[in-house]
Amino acid sequence: MMDLTGHKYNMLTVLSFHSKTSEYNKWICSCDCGRECVKYGHLIRAGQTISCGCEKIRRSIESGKRNAASLVGKRFGRLVVIERDNGYNKHKKAMWLLKVSGKTHGASDSERF
Repeated sequence: MMDLTGHKYNMLTVLSFHSKTSEYNKWICSCDCGRECVKYGHLIRAGQTISCGCEKIRRSIESGKRNAASLVGKRFGRLVVIERDNGYNKHKKAMWLLKVSGKTHGASDSERF
């Protein structure tokens, strides 16, 4: 077993050995965001695991921001998208301000209209 303790891979710094499954070693890591997590060593070294999961969320949010302008002004039946709301729903989907027949309807994610 290769000792990964103290090594930094992308956003993860390996703190200590955690356990061994039937095939793979798990390591306790500290992420640049401040969280600790347990990750498989072979995935860390291969670059397939780069953070505790925060980077995936950040990329998802950034992707939503890039795609946000594409819905503004679009009509869905009687609903018209006015602008992107600053919030996200519990599934990390962007929220949108909508207008119905000239009145502001409120915020909704794109799956509801």
